[in-house]
This record gives sequence, C-alpha cells and structure tokens, in this order.
Amino acid sequence: MKISILLLLVVLLSGCSTMPTAVLSFGGFKLPSIPGLSGGGSSTSAEVDTKGLTKQTSRVLSDFAKAFGLFGEAFGLKVGSDLMDKIANCSSEKVCVEGDDADKMVDTSNALKDKAEQMKNDGVKLDAASAAKFSTGLLPYAKGTFKGIGLIKSLKDAVPAIQSQIKSNPIGSIGKLKTILDIASDIPPMITAFSTSTGAIYDYATFSGIEIPEGSGPE
Repeated sequence: MKISILLLLVVLLSGCSTMPTAVLSFGGFKLPSIPGLSGGGSSTSAEVDTKGLTKQTSRVLSDFAKAFGLFGEAFGLKVGSDLMDKIANCSSEKVCVEGDDADKMVDTSNALKDKAEQMKNDGVKLDAASAAKFSTGLLPYAKGTFKGIGLIKSLKDAVPAIQSQIKSNPIGSIGKLKTILDIASDIPPMITAFSTSTGAIYDYATFSGIEIPEGSGPE
C-alpha cells in the first residue's frame, strides 16, 4: 500500500469526528424500517436503508474484531478474546456492541498500536508462527479501515432524514429513531479512533517484511 494512500486514509478518518464519550448500548438491536422521506421543498425522496446500515456497521466492526484478535495473538497480548469473538461472529442483522464494549475495542486498538511501536523501536520481529497470524489479520484490518470510511459517510448522510422523520411523526417511534441517531453519533468516532493505530500497524508489518494488502479485499 502506497504511503500516500495511507496518509489520505488517516486524514479522512481523523477529520470525521472525535473520540467517543458516550457508551454504545444497542447490542442485538435491530434497526426499524423507515419509509422514504421527502426533503422540505424538494422532490427528492430521502429514504434511509436502516437494514443496510445495520449490515454495513456489523461487517465493519466484525472485520476490526477479527483483526484485533489475530494481532493480539501474534503479539501475545490479552485483548478480550471473548468480546472480539462475539463481535467478529455477530449476525449482520444486528450490531453486537453493548455497554462499554466500544471503549474496550478502542482500548484494544490503542494497546496494539503501542505494542507495534514498542517492538519496532526495539528491533523485535515476530517468529514465523506469530508473523503468520499477524499477516492473516491484515486483510480484515484493511477491509474494516477502508469500509469504515464508507460507513461513516452513510451514517452521516442518514442523520438529516432521521431527524426529519422525528419532527414529522414524533409519536410512537421516536425512541427507536433516537437510538439510530445514537448509533450514527457513536460509531464514527469509534472507527476514527481505530485509525490512529493504522500507521503503527502497517509500519510494523513493513519492518517485519509482512506484505500489506493493497485494497479492502474481497467480500
């Protein structure tokens, strides 16, 4: 992966939002369907594909969880394997992050970054078995990173339509709609936080002679 592409990726993610402060609390929550919405004075229908957003979010978080688990094994770190397994194997019909899971994932990302930087600075390379695990983790990591940019945009684009729906029909479904707004608010900063580890992860891979995937890889 060319350095210019990596720098562009980090800049795009970093500019989207700041670190999350709110706790995500929507594990297993299935997003409700929202009918097409018409913008004020516009003939364009602003329909929100909530099912698609759920699937997109689940896949991105799953990719990161798979990568974090493999990087942790390669480095010999305890990275909450049960949590990573739960998120990695979550159904695409729901988002399996609840309680303080988001904070734990960000902490894991930071721990992996610190370990990669430490090992590179100390001139320590992985043995063959560990390097193989690290290499395997790079593909889902690249997929999560690249697809995360699209997810952030999708969630951002959905917010005005959801807000419009709440204004036009606040009775009954307002609680669920606000939950979607919480997701649109909390997921992007979590993915942005992951981006701070990208440079360290890829630098260590290059240092160790491990090939970095050129793109997001196959579905």
